[in-house]
Amino acid sequence: MLEALTILFAALEEANQEVRDTAARDLGKLIEHANPDALPERTRGEMFDRLLAKASDRSSGVRSKAIRNLSGWKRSTRQPDTPPGSSLP
Repeated sequence: MLEALTILFAALEEANQEVRDTAARDLGKLIEHANPDALPERTRGEMFDRLLAKASDRSSGVRSKAIRNLSGWKRSTRQPDTPPGSSLP
């Protein structure tokens, strides 16, 4: 997974909007289907920071995927003892 993240991080910085869009979507899929908590804290932080940076991308498609994935991040990293719908501290 770390190798895939390296590729996705590079793709998020590409000049081509379609490449950035696909990378943002795929990063979200990793967050959705993998367990980010299993990754080192530094890697999780970098994933979050990269998505946050793309929330201000010049492409509306990339921005929307980044924002959607940031909200997915919060859902996927919810603590097991936190009831669904609860606010996280």
